[in-house]
Amino acid sequence: MRQFRRRNNDYGHVERYAAVAAVFLWVFAVFTVGTATEPILSFASSEQRPYPLDTISSIGALSSLGKVFSPYALPSVFFVRGNREDVVSSDKSSGGSYDDSYLEYLEKEEAAFAMAEIPDGAMPVVKTVLCPAQGFENIGGVYINNESEKEIDCVPTPIKLERWSDKPQVLIYHTHGTESYNPGYSFYDSEVYSPNSTDISQNVVRIGSVIAQILENNGVGVIHLTEMFDASGYSDAYDRSCKAVEEILEENKSISIVLDVHRDTVIDSEGTKLRPVVQTENGPAAQLMILLGSGRKNAQVPNWRKNLSFAIAVGEEINKIDDDILRPIMLRATRYNQHLSTGSVLVEVGTCGNTLSEAERAARIFAEALIASCFD
Repeated sequence: MRQFRRRNNDYGHVERYAAVAAVFLWVFAVFTVGTATEPILSFASSEQRPYPLDTISSIGALSSLGKVFSPYALPSVFFVRGNREDVVSSDKSSGGSYDDSYLEYLEKEEAAFAMAEIPDGAMPVVKTVLCPAQGFENIGGVYINNESEKEIDCVPTPIKLERWSDKPQVLIYHTHGTESYNPGYSFYDSEVYSPNSTDISQNVVRIGSVIAQILENNGVGVIHLTEMFDASGYSDAYDRSCKAVEEILEENKSISIVLDVHRDTVIDSEGTKLRPVVQTENGPAAQLMILLGSGRKNAQVPNWRKNLSFAIAVGEEINKIDDDILRPIMLRATRYNQHLSTGSVLVEVGTCGNTLSEAERAARIFAEALIASCFD
């Protein structure tokens, strides 16, 4: 497996963001649409909600505490793509200064989180399953949350690969490579652990390696770019990853599938961080989401429908393995570097509430589904 490694930059300590009103988030999103930086925030307004508020309890995401959380269902929820937390010093101890009696480890089978024991100022992490809301489009059993307002006219179309070719056919990279996972806490506090790490055995680079290994074991040549493009600055990470991907695609015309692997963050309106997890035959696994860009003015994705058709085909195979693990595909009016090649998708493997082992199980399911899609 071809690996690309570059020297990591050190982080400076960055103070956490203060809580921001939902209206401000909406205004921020509007005014950043025309910038070169990919948008990281979206707000589900009451106008976007496709059903009455009193139907939430039947279609939202039911947590282990019996409370409803869903970025798709609640008009007051803001949905932040894996990046709300600031990068903080990576030398923080994962144990922090808190006594273990405050902790409820996520790996315990069906553990009930001790909400009353969460330290002051910490944000709770709650187990949940994110379900599709009414009104989402459904193609082949795969739900699509269409925020782009463009008409979807697609059928599932897999990309076929050549097994045991001597040329690479898949590129895996990580625009936000420092995104990492929950070491096992029922709460989040940046003084205890950071949601970002430059340790590639603990962040999404590890998840990319899991996918790459399964693909290679099944005869698919993979280039795994392990550079963390957000390590030297978050706001222009997409610009840096775009240049690197362009170079690789220029040198490797055989590549037909491009995966930008991330981890998500989902926070409800009360500041609770969600841990979307489903029980599989191999243990608890994080939920997956495929994120696609349909382009916008001055940032077009000419073949976005081909990317969506490919994503739906992979989604069908994921559902055959486990019909709860795939969240609705999200389609947005941006591009996420997906203008560079057809077969380009952004894959969110779990959230910052999930553990690394949960994300690894999800990554294996994604890789197995991709293999099933690519070969008859």
